[in-house]
Amino acid sequence: MRTYQDIKEQIIAYRHHFHRYPELGNEEIETTAFIEQVLKEHAIRILPNQLKTGVLASVGKGEKVIVLRCDIDAIAIDEDPNMELVSLVPGVSHACGHDMHMAALLAAAILLKEREEELTVRILFLFQPSEENNEGAQEVIDSGVLKQADVLIGWHNEPDLPLGVLGLTNDVFMAAVDQLTVEINGEGGHAGYPHITKDPTITAAYVMIEAQSIISRKLNPIEAAVLSFTTVHGGSSWNSIPTQVRLEGTIRTFSESARELLKREIRQLVMRVAANYDCESEVEIFSGPAAVKNDSEMVELLMPALEKKMRVIEPDKVFAGDDFGFYQEVLPTLYAFVGTGCGTDWHSPNFLVNDEALETAVNYYLTCVETLQEYWQSN
Repeated sequence: MRTYQDIKEQIIAYRHHFHRYPELGNEEIETTAFIEQVLKEHAIRILPNQLKTGVLASVGKGEKVIVLRCDIDAIAIDEDPNMELVSLVPGVSHACGHDMHMAALLAAAILLKEREEELTVRILFLFQPSEENNEGAQEVIDSGVLKQADVLIGWHNEPDLPLGVLGLTNDVFMAAVDQLTVEINGEGGHAGYPHITKDPTITAAYVMIEAQSIISRKLNPIEAAVLSFTTVHGGSSWNSIPTQVRLEGTIRTFSESARELLKREIRQLVMRVAANYDCESEVEIFSGPAAVKNDSEMVELLMPALEKKMRVIEPDKVFAGDDFGFYQEVLPTLYAFVGTGCGTDWHSPNFLVNDEALETAVNYYLTCVETLQEYWQSN
């Protein structure tokens, strides 16, 4: 029976291919085709689905169904051209490591296919599109492909964890992610006559500054949260005050109480500040995935088995999010970090993963499958 070491070089080659040819969310056409090609080469069943991109495949048989999930999309970031392995697609890169995620799931699929005669459960391999847009998981749920699933297993690379270490906890460890849009509408005019305008630029500036007091003065200091404005759009001329300024940003929280408080307070603050400067305002908040928290029964069941195969530690909370949070609302889930030891943050132009971390990721998938199968057989 082959192990990861027997297919290591091929899996690394897959990872490098994905890295060179990244695609944005819901545009993963060639990525989908490549995944399907590899699965067909290993006689792994590809299942029909209603998704525009992404792949669902299956091995094994039985009443119990385990879903192994990875994300497949890239992000709109130019990669540092001096890196050893570089994206060949201008403006797009796998600067969040989803190339590694796909390679690991392909490895798990190949190895589990070779052990299919021993399987008494059905394994679904979910290559999920559009995680970065917070769309893919909900699209998968809405498509109905998870209706018969009993548990869903996922993970993400973590550059701040030592190489090969697994980060697993029963506590919340990834933030809820909400998208914020603020429009300030005033009356534009000549920059030399600001007194006869209603200036949305000054209003927007005060909104961004005062919004930071929500966390420091409205939120319980024991809680943790982030409110960041990330884009500012307004005006088209150096000597004219614009009519509108548009802000975009994000709210990140670990508890539902903090999440609701920040949403309420930012709406009230924008309305108050806009009124102070005779402007109109509109706030839209697009609710993304909830904070990622594992199913306690899954942790209790799978943690001992994982600790026998690899080093497992309690990870720090991170303000990054994952639309995996949507899955935990509909079925039991387990999510972990796999340490790459690279130290460069996600979404950086010089982001790295270490190919040696693939073995931990693959063994994480396999151990979860083996343990769940043994548990269900004995119960």
